[in-house]
Amino acid sequence: MNDHDKQQLVRILKNDRQQFIDEIIEKFNRLEIKTLSSITICHNLCELGYHGRAGVRKPLVLESNHLKYLNWCKERKNWKKE
Repeated sequence: MNDHDKQQLVRILKNDRQQFIDEIIEKFNRLEIKTLSSITICHNLCELGYHGRAGVRKPLVLESNHLKYLNWCKERKNWKKE
């Protein structure tokens, strides 16, 4: 797989980052550049730094909660250890 093929693969991936590997393979093979196996495409995606990891879910921090937390921290800034 050359650099041009890898660029095409990244372009397909960036269009929709939530798509399954089967969809990526189908779209890549539809381009008729080369027909590659799923293992080859998976290895190249890992090599490019794209892994099948889900993002960490973080709680929503509203502005009001952020200010409350900041004030709480400022109040306890000079506390001494017991």
